[in-house]
Amino acid sequence: MQKDCPVMWRTHHQKVVKWFIVALVVVNLLWIGAFTGNHYLKYKPLMDELTEVFQLQNGKEVSFDKLKAGVHEYKIKYDIMRFLRAKGLSLGQGMDIAEATVTESKANSVPLDLALSLILTESEFGPGAKSSKGALGLMQIMPETFKEYAGKLGLQVGPQAIYDPQVNIKVGMKYFGDMYGAYKKKYKTETEARKVALSEYNSGPNGGIQSAYVNKIEKDTKKFSGMVEAKEPVKPVEVPKTKPITKVAEVKK
Repeated sequence: MQKDCPVMWRTHHQKVVKWFIVALVVVNLLWIGAFTGNHYLKYKPLMDELTEVFQLQNGKEVSFDKLKAGVHEYKIKYDIMRFLRAKGLSLGQGMDIAEATVTESKANSVPLDLALSLILTESEFGPGAKSSKGALGLMQIMPETFKEYAGKLGLQVGPQAIYDPQVNIKVGMKYFGDMYGAYKKKYKTETEARKVALSEYNSGPNGGIQSAYVNKIEKDTKKFSGMVEAKEPVKPVEVPKTKPITKVAEVKK
């Protein structure tokens, strides 16, 4: 497994922030009118600019459908960032958390609204949070667990990296995702799998069902459900092509 040194990790982080800032400006304009028929041509240059952003990020050609999906994902990140800004986080912290949560929840097959609610319950989105039991950072990870999973992910980072929002969420989401995935295979219903996985995340494998904790997280998912629901933008109206009118020459009698 390829390992990322702290310098490479920070360089990648800076690139992500740059993509995020450029895309936020473009996406907000696109979302207003780019996908409505009458404004498609007007916003075409902006769409081309956003396409270039995604091409730089992915190194691949971007189809119109992928572009729409990309715009939608950046819209979700923007909404998360606005929510975090309202809680007093800085622009940089908001971008880091939004980017990491969307990316890592997807990578570990954790529903985004559940991921956001879990972080809200654990730390109220405070990167420097500390619990009385020694859990640290956004996802309140114990130092031993952080060290173990950072190793599994091939992250060459020190103990203080647990306070880095992107590192903390990457490790925490992998840890929770492993439990969640295992219990989805074991239990018949999604509800039961979530209940057991959340309880174990909170109190360990022998702590039993933590009903109050689980109920709070499930209730708080409603704060984010509208934010993360996939709402397809209106498709551009295709203007029918008309054949050019050919002037018929008059025949002289």
